[in-house]
Amino acid sequence: MNQYIEPAIHIRKKKSAYSEDEDFPSQPSPLSHHEKQTEEMGYYFESIAVQDIINSKQDYIVVADAGMGKTSLLLWLAQIILAKGIEAKCIPLFIDLKDIAQVNTRSEFLAVLNTQYRLDEYDVEGWRYLFLLDGLDQLNAYGNIVNRLEKKDVFGEENKVIVATRPVGFDWGKEELEGNYACLQIQPFDEKRIMKYVGEKYRDTQFQEVLNQNKDLLKVPILLKMVKTLLLEARLSEINTRTRLYEKFIKYLYECWERKKKGENTAEWVATEIQQDLAILSYRAIEDGYLGSIPQ
Repeated sequence: MNQYIEPAIHIRKKKSAYSEDEDFPSQPSPLSHHEKQTEEMGYYFESIAVQDIINSKQDYIVVADAGMGKTSLLLWLAQIILAKGIEAKCIPLFIDLKDIAQVNTRSEFLAVLNTQYRLDEYDVEGWRYLFLLDGLDQLNAYGNIVNRLEKKDVFGEENKVIVATRPVGFDWGKEELEGNYACLQIQPFDEKRIMKYVGEKYRDTQFQEVLNQNKDLLKVPILLKMVKTLLLEARLSEINTRTRLYEKFIKYLYECWERKKKGENTAEWVATEIQQDLAILSYRAIEDGYLGSIPQ
């Protein structure tokens, strides 16, 4: 139902590479918050092809807000490389950084890899690894893993690393990482990509109404996926805020869940009850000062 749409990706470069009287490449418009910050710090962004990212020996850090497709990009890169088979001479391994956050030595790291991928059962001599590391921003204590990424002592200098994070994770580790890791920025979907993703339903009257009201909203891949799902299930109606979209999508998921458990008749009202209970819980949590946690 949901095909992968290759995103536009920009790479950050230093402005000092140009003479003062030379024009810089045209900037994406509008600039993201992260791009605005880096532009002010003496950098600019230009587009880069996915194949160039794969073929380069450069290590990268992918920076994008929640829902922009960081994890999907890493998994898609792995699929591209795996499709090449033996010609790739590179083994892509997707790793959630929380699984190696406390790793300090290469032997500890290899033990994690063998647990997840059973590499000791294969002959991988002469092959390089591409480590696709997700969730730098999800770590509570990021110091150790940033140190490992900087030194590459557990990953191996001969191997390549691409790490994904929200901007906050990049801010945490940029002093240590930006010297060795080129910064990539996933761009919001343009109209062409939205059209390709939605497919034949793009001209649907309801979708066009939602699109016209929420053009910036639907540039975010995860939100576009929600809208497409509701559209295909004939559940799409007026959506004018992100909160309204979440409300409709969560209700749809609960109804699907209840339908599988109890049958068609009870699904809708049970889903509504669950939503009401969650709303009450959220309200009480905020009232009692439980921000970021669930009260007993």
